[in-house]
Amino acid sequence: MLTNIKSFLIFAVMIGSKVHASEDPPPPYLKYVDEISKEFGKVAEEELNLVYIGGGGGMPHDVEDIEVCFIAYRTANVKEARELEVKATEMLLKMINSHEPIRPYLREYPFKPNRAHVSISFRQKNNAHQSQNSLAYVSQGENKIFYSINDTKTDRLVTFHEEPYEEALKIVQNQSPPEKF
Repeated sequence: MLTNIKSFLIFAVMIGSKVHASEDPPPPYLKYVDEISKEFGKVAEEELNLVYIGGGGGMPHDVEDIEVCFIAYRTANVKEARELEVKATEMLLKMINSHEPIRPYLREYPFKPNRAHVSISFRQKNNAHQSQNSLAYVSQGENKIFYSINDTKTDRLVTFHEEPYEEALKIVQNQSPPEKF
């Protein structure tokens, strides 16, 4: 009988802890990441003519990285995509690093480019990936920028060029006055 009571108590504690665990409020940094992502989406739409489609990131115990995704309804070559990717990443970093409430939750401060991931999908008006004489996708991760085209035979994205982020940043910074998109 004592064994049954012990078993019941252990079971009750386990069930109770599961119920209470799901009632814990989400960490505040989730709200901050959402605020930053949405505000950045608005600014990028206005200044870079990009369409914000979502944000998120890696946040198991703190803010390890932040990801924001866009669509650009236009064609782009490597030079244009590089400029967009670097400008967007630098804008995102500035917003993250100037957002004081999130600072205690950042994996590192100041937040660095390897933790701010921006991806841009170049699309046609019908939402198909660009395929003729244009990049289809550009993204940044692992301190590199990856440029992809749409392989029309397989209808898959294929990375055809990559470069270190710092190299791309230097190229963009040394260009003549930036073009307005």
